[in-house]
Amino acid sequence: MNRIIAVFLGLLLSSFSAVAVETMVSPFSAPALSARSRSAALIADSSFNALPREEMTYIEVGGVGQNIRYNFENQNNGAPAETKEQSNVFSFKHSRGLTEQLAIDFAIDYSVRESNARGSTGISRGLLGVRSNFDAFDMKWIYGGHLVYRPSGETYRSQSQEVAVRAVLGFEERVDIATWGVQWDISTENTLFNSEQSNLIGFFEMPFVSQFYLGLSGGLDVLNFSNNVNRNFANIYGRYGIDKVSSVQANLGLVNEKSYDRSISQSELGVSFNRVF
Repeated sequence: MNRIIAVFLGLLLSSFSAVAVETMVSPFSAPALSARSRSAALIADSSFNALPREEMTYIEVGGVGQNIRYNFENQNNGAPAETKEQSNVFSFKHSRGLTEQLAIDFAIDYSVRESNARGSTGISRGLLGVRSNFDAFDMKWIYGGHLVYRPSGETYRSQSQEVAVRAVLGFEERVDIATWGVQWDISTENTLFNSEQSNLIGFFEMPFVSQFYLGLSGGLDVLNFSNNVNRNFANIYGRYGIDKVSSVQANLGLVNEKSYDRSISQSELGVSFNRVF
C-alpha cells in the first residue's frame, strides 16, 4: 500500500514541477477570467470529479444528516448490542485551477454530534492537495494526491489525531449525453475497523429532465474484502442547474462496514450548493 501511494505521489510531484515554471513566468497583471458556464469552467464537469480549468474555481457548500447504527457482540452473554447515533456534517470544498494540468483542492468538514456520540462536535476532517489530468483512449484521466487531517481520528479501539495520505487515479468518459467513470482511491486514513483503504468506485450521470441531472455512484474496499471483513457504499444524487454557473445538489447515501462480530450501517441525506467562477 505505501509503495503504491509513493508511486502516485511521485507522478503528482512530477506534474507539479512541470507546470511550476509556467505558473511563475505567467504575467501577474493578466486580467481575471470569469466563468461563462459550468462546462466551460470545468475540464472534467461531472459532479463526481468537478475539476476546474486554468484560472477557474469550483466551490461547494453543503450539509449532511447522518444516522449511524453500531452492532457489537456483547462480551458477557453473546447477545448483539446495538447503539444508534445521529450527527450533522457541514462541509466546504474549494478547487482552483492553477493551469490546465494542475488544480489545488481544499476541503473542511465540521461535525455536530450528540453528547453521547463517538467523537465530538468540531472540525472533523480537513483535506489539502492537488489533482492533474491527461487524455488517453478518448477518456479524461484524473490523478492526484491529498493530505488528510482528522483532529479526532476514529477507530474501534481509540480516538486520536490522524494525518493520512490519499492518492486517486481514475477516468471519466462522455458517451452521447451520459458520463461514466471509474476511480481507484487509496488511503492510509482510518475507517472504524481498518487502518487503510483501497476503494474501487464507479459512477454514472445523465440528464433526466431539463436542467436536472441524475447520478449514481458506488464502490467497495478491495483491500478489506472477505466474508468476515468488508466495506461498501453507494450514493444516488440529483443536481439541478439554477443558472449556467450555479446548481444545487441533493444526495442519499449508504455505507456498510463489517469486521467479524462488529458492524456499522450509516445512512446519509444531504444538500449542497455549488458554483463555478
